Amino acid sequence: MSFDEPDTTFLDAKKEIEKAPVRSVTKKILVKMLLKLPAWRDIQAEFGVEMAAHYRALLDSIYLVEETKSIVEVAKEFDQELGNGKKYIALVKRYAPDITFMGAKKKSKSATVRPLTKQIIERIVLDMPLSHVVCDDFGVESADHYRALQEYIFAATEEKSLDEVAKELDQALGNGKKLTALVKKYTPEHTVTFSTVWDELQW
Repeated sequence: MSFDEPDTTFLDAKKEIEKAPVRSVTKKILVKMLLKLPAWRDIQAEFGVEMAAHYRALLDSIYLVEETKSIVEVAKEFDQELGNGKKYIALVKRYAPDITFMGAKKKSKSATVRPLTKQIIERIVLDMPLSHVVCDDFGVESADHYRALQEYIFAATEEKSLDEVAKELDQALGNGKKLTALVKKYTPEHTVTFSTVWDELQW
């Protein structure tokens, strides 16, 4: 089954997941991920995902498991590992052997960041378009700016938790110089310069 397009098969899979005999959080996460919708808070709380690399590994493993099993079986398998760090790590590592998960059914303390910062991280990680407001506040004026921020997020989350990256990015919101410095720090090959609407309003 391919999930590249929202066809009838895609919608059927969503219905199957919703009817599966698994916990509601498992249904919620699987449906969101298969529809490529943001699910960071849910996944962080229940599946121990702390980095963008973890998210990609989880998504890949769901697709790969689904190639040999029904979507209901996939839901059951992931539901059994929910909250069990060791079993969950083993499940995902079959498909992404280099990824390390903390895995735990406990809430992680989220960094206190503004909604726009959470939004830009969610949408960039999922390769989705940004709103005009987000573009204005983070100085995303072109595809090059988007790619630079995307690569910064992926590179930074290889070294620190997503919460730390979110806090770091939030501190640069509205400040073109700080955004440019952040990108150059983790992806020096990018030469784009960021300028936000807030920079223009300062005098």
